[in-house]
Amino acid sequence: MSWGFRINPYDQCVANKQINVKQCTIVWHVDNLKILHVSESVLEGIIQCLNKSFKGNPLATSRGKVLEYLGLTLDYSLQGNERISMYDYMRKIVEEAREDMQGVSKTPAGNHLFMTNPDCDKLLEKTAQIFYHIIAKLLYLCRRTRQDIQTAVAFLCTRVKSLEIDDYKKLTCIIQYLRGTQYLTLSTYLPQQLLEKNGRASSSKHLNDMYYFIMDQIKNGHVRVAFCPTQDMIADFFTKPLQVALFLCMCKKILNLPAIQIASVHRSVLEECAAEIKDPNDKRIQMNKRIERGNKNDKNFKVNKTWRQESNDKGRTCTHEE
Repeated sequence: MSWGFRINPYDQCVANKQINVKQCTIVWHVDNLKILHVSESVLEGIIQCLNKSFKGNPLATSRGKVLEYLGLTLDYSLQGNERISMYDYMRKIVEEAREDMQGVSKTPAGNHLFMTNPDCDKLLEKTAQIFYHIIAKLLYLCRRTRQDIQTAVAFLCTRVKSLEIDDYKKLTCIIQYLRGTQYLTLSTYLPQQLLEKNGRASSSKHLNDMYYFIMDQIKNGHVRVAFCPTQDMIADFFTKPLQVALFLCMCKKILNLPAIQIASVHRSVLEECAAEIKDPNDKRIQMNKRIERGNKNDKNFKVNKTWRQESNDKGRTCTHEE
């Protein structure tokens, strides 16, 4: 603070200072810093000051319009648009998933997400440890770039003390959804008038008037909270397991994506599903035919170390029974 920076009142890990009539912002997390300003010379001066204050090895720095920060890829290539992605992180989660988590799903959860079965068998300890490992990674992911899986992940986090086979199947649905939507990104846009007033997007994202902007306007009486129809209720995205049509509509708004991108991603999911069922020798298809030839109403039909195909309102998913 001796350099003239002021802690942001809304976030104690953000400091701001006006330098050459432009705002300079420093964001930190443990020993990682992100420094923003329109002038490269200002950034160089701050780095030199940091090296003098913390003697030893010079600070490792990375610059440019595409930056890696705490597992995130920050892409400032387009003016007024910041794209935040975690492609490598997501790809690793999907690749490390167990074989019984193969397949794709159109949504991260079915309508039965919040339903529990008191008679359901408990998850084996070995499988439970895998569950903990995956859900911890998904929790980190959904809080940063993939808010579309947040509802399902949040619910499964409440189940960790008493895991059941049904919880594992719900986790499988999330992995299957991510497998088909790995290339969705979170995008943020800055209004053109703010760009013209404050410079490029990379230096104006953390303007004071952008923090809790809506809440401040409501308190000041400049914004009125109005009635919102159910189909336009954005909050439902984070509290209910929405299904295909409404889920896709909300997902486009939450991730700030063009309609054509979200449509193309989910179209590829459907194409992958179709490709999977073309092989007549697929064990899952063979098992499904056996079920159809048998008693279709028998809910106690057991499958040991084989695949079973389920068809429900959330689309085609592949599950495996312990």
